[in-house]
Amino acid sequence: MEIIGYSNDTFYGRSLQVMKIRGKSINDVIQFYLIETENKIEKYKNTNQVEVDKILDELQRLKNENFQGSVGIITPFTNQQKLISSRVYDSEHWTFYQNQFKLKVMTFDSCQGDEKDIIYYSMVEKSDEDILRHIFPTDPNGVGDDDGKLKSQRLNVGFSRAKESIRFVLSKKPEDFRGAIREALRWYDKALKKPDDFEVIKKTDPKSHGKEAELYNLVKQTSFYQENESRIEIIPQFEMGKYIKQLDIHAQIPDYRNDFLFIYNGEERTRMIVLEYDGYENHFENSEFINKFNYDRFYVEGDVERRKTIESYGFPFIRMNKFLLHDDPIAFLNEQLEVHCKKKV
Repeated sequence: MEIIGYSNDTFYGRSLQVMKIRGKSINDVIQFYLIETENKIEKYKNTNQVEVDKILDELQRLKNENFQGSVGIITPFTNQQKLISSRVYDSEHWTFYQNQFKLKVMTFDSCQGDEKDIIYYSMVEKSDEDILRHIFPTDPNGVGDDDGKLKSQRLNVGFSRAKESIRFVLSKKPEDFRGAIREALRWYDKALKKPDDFEVIKKTDPKSHGKEAELYNLVKQTSFYQENESRIEIIPQFEMGKYIKQLDIHAQIPDYRNDFLFIYNGEERTRMIVLEYDGYENHFENSEFINKFNYDRFYVEGDVERRKTIESYGFPFIRMNKFLLHDDPIAFLNEQLEVHCKKKV
């Protein structure tokens, strides 16, 4: 799940449109509600009354908070769909939910073509049950016969209906499910627990007009980052000048602030690299003579001095600019990260 813009991800070899917006915190985009059912005996097969209660509470909460948007509810089982619909219809706020939230209760088989700002998922299965094996692939990798492919498609379509927020109402932990649904829920849970890219990008310099955010996203697309993600930290607007003064109390260095500090915690040692996006207007001079072959000769004197000063303390630079964006910026960044992070010191 990407943090900015439109994201296509893949579950089990099939394309899945995970989320179409990311203008808010990951904690708003993905939510889990784990509830206790105490193995309550249900009146109807493949239903979960406690999950229905929780969803009704959520609809009431959205109403009280004056939520402005559409809401959908998706469940794997027709009986649960009927139970939710009946409870919603019996609610005193039924007309409000219908008119204001454009509320629709669907199954994974009936939701294709429908999108809502918020989607609640009632997965029904309890800790002592294994009923989802009839609905979703039992193979975590989603491979198998035509029936397995159909089940995978059902899973992918159902999980791509939310425009703003995807909210799981579960009676067991994601890791306690089985098969493909387990891997799907764990994928969302992992995305929720990772460092929030939205929070990183919020801290970038607005004067960069999105170029720092673009650099950040390019770095995350490199194979080096994807293969070493658990070892990497990226800090925006890093106060390098103050940091160096902490390392060397005698350092005569201005309070430089760099776009990003890239930290790679390798097996042998930690590498720290400065990442910068150099805007054309503020970082170059004699602009009428610059092209992609000679741009490095036209940096303003202050930038050159700053880089040399910081590099003298052992922090290499990787610089991106509009000339490099025209070729293959991901390949360029990947090569630079490989060189700086893995070279012997």
